[in-house]
Amino acid sequence: MLPGGGSVIIPARTFMYGLIVMKSNINLVLDDGCILKALPYGKRNGIVKGSYPNNGKPNRNAHLITIEAPDEAPNSDGIDVWTPNVLIYNCNIACGDNNIAMDSGTKNITIRKCNFGNGHGCSIGSYTAGIENVLVDSCSFKNTESAIRMKSNRSRGGGEKNIIYSNITIDNVRKPIFITSYYPKTPKDVTEDSAEEVTATTPSWSNIFLRNIEIYDCEYAGIIWGVPELPIRNVVFDNVKIRATKGMEINYVSNISFINGSSISVKKGDAVKVYESAPEGIDFSSGKPVSK
Repeated sequence: MLPGGGSVIIPARTFMYGLIVMKSNINLVLDDGCILKALPYGKRNGIVKGSYPNNGKPNRNAHLITIEAPDEAPNSDGIDVWTPNVLIYNCNIACGDNNIAMDSGTKNITIRKCNFGNGHGCSIGSYTAGIENVLVDSCSFKNTESAIRMKSNRSRGGGEKNIIYSNITIDNVRKPIFITSYYPKTPKDVTEDSAEEVTATTPSWSNIFLRNIEIYDCEYAGIIWGVPELPIRNVVFDNVKIRATKGMEINYVSNISFINGSSISVKKGDAVKVYESAPEGIDFSSGKPVSK
């Protein structure tokens, strides 16, 4: 045990709680059967019976949670989700790994009105089997390594579908959009990997919608890279404006479109580079919208 550390052990009962503050080197341990239920927050500054006091402003309706770890701390995810039916709302998260990580078994999850600082983004994967019905809405990313991040590989995937990121701002992020069926590394060259047999664990990303997103001051516009035997399918950029130093790479993606004025403005090279993909609605060189 590290100096100054210890564990807080909560037994197998149901507890109502208000604010939990964890100092460094403290472990929170929940026994099997333990249930924590958050008190309603801020109803008339705690005057209403059973509500948790806020900061003195009456009728402030918000479960505001801040999670912080040093940006150099390895494997320091903010929140990990491996279960269905989850709402994450009004959080500030900065850490050394994934701000939020959604892994196998995550279904019907909503992440709304969260602010992300240092970290690897609001991530799906790398274990992605059966992930579906994900909504990330009204969130901001600033100084993260990535933002819209989906990652898997041939032994960890299968059935990833119906994913929406909407009403998002992304500022000073190295790879704001990073969707890949290779993890932890993509091939050095897109032609060096050959198609394999499709199995139950082959990543099968489909129905990905990016709507009303503003991306600026980023190094790369994005990377979307499927495996040759099973391309990423049905990707829509709807009113997405990207300003970056380098363009977007799209490899092994079928049925991808840029609509409602979506554009990519870059300082170097072409806006879009493709391989075995045919994006519609955007000029590959200039990144400007193209009408059908």
